[in-house]
Order: sequence, then C-alpha cells, then structure tokens
Amino acid sequence: MTERDFSSLAGRVVLITGGSGHIGSTLASAFLEHGSAVVTADLMGPPLLGDVDGRHRHLVADVSDLAEVADLPSRVLGAFNRLDVV
Repeated sequence: MTERDFSSLAGRVVLITGGSGHIGSTLASAFLEHGSAVVTADLMGPPLLGDVDGRHRHLVADVSDLAEVADLPSRVLGAFNRLDVV
C-alpha cells in the first residue's frame, strides 16, 4: 500500500457542509488530524470532534437556502481569515 503525503493540508481552512452527519464528521476528523482548521455547517448541532485546539467551528446553516449558502464563505472568513477547501 502506498503511503500518501497529506502534509499540504496543514494550515488549510476547510468548509464541510453536512458536517454533523456520519460522512461529514469523518471528513472533518480527517482534515483536523492532518492539521487543517475545519468549519462544519449543518442544520443540526456540531459533530462530536473533541478538543481540537480551536481549529473547529460549527455553523448552523440550511444549504437549501441560497442566501445562507451565499453567506457561508464570509462566515468562514470571519472565523479563520481564509478559506481553502470546500
């Protein structure tokens, strides 16, 4: 099996919609494990990610509402001053 180099994810800011679900929570955990800051967005409360040194924020958002979707990037920028991965 080839070992992947995910060091390029360190310091990146990631937005994950559906972040409270099983897939979204798993993705968020993986990005956090590789040094990224993560913003999860979902209708429900935040995923159970544990202590991540201030590198996780959760936003309540309805992605079926175009106005809320349009507002997500500015909310991420307000939290971490950048957005690298959606």
